[in-house]
Amino acid sequence: MKISFIEIGGCGGCSLTFMRGSSNLPDNCEIVYFPLTLDVGEPPEETDIIFISGSVCVQDD
Repeated sequence: MKISFIEIGGCGGCSLTFMRGSSNLPDNCEIVYFPLTLDVGEPPEETDIIFISGSVCVQDD
């Protein structure tokens, strides 16, 4: 299973926390896109799961 992370804002702490626990992922999991740590231009088309995280504004001001 190929996993990607996309940060749309914020500090990246959510994804980094996930990475710290990545040793608990099954052996068939591979992180293929994570711009904070990997030098990759965009997520590969073969990505199975994409985690999107970042700040969200719920105010209309």
